[in-house]
Amino acid sequence: QEAQVEAQEAQVELTPLECQLLRTCREDARTGQELLQAAGYAKRTGNFKRSLDKLLETQLLEMTIPGKPTSRLQKYRLTDKARVWLANRKPAE
Repeated sequence: QEAQVEAQEAQVELTPLECQLLRTCREDARTGQELLQAAGYAKRTGNFKRSLDKLLETQLLEMTIPGKPTSRLQKYRLTDKARVWLANRKPAE
């Protein structure tokens, strides 16, 4: 069963925007505003929010303050799963 779960996780298809958000968090935790700027947005759009939600749902990103999702101090960081996912990608992806 564990192998089946891993196989499903490996099949996560990410959009270029989602990949960009992950790469932005590679070095350090980032605020929502920093992620917006890295994605080229001036303000939160539905597309950006869906992408961020998907990364949180698939456990590729996590909140630094999970108990307070709307905190002004909230940041997003890569999970170990995301680091493995990024390591298995070609630089161009």
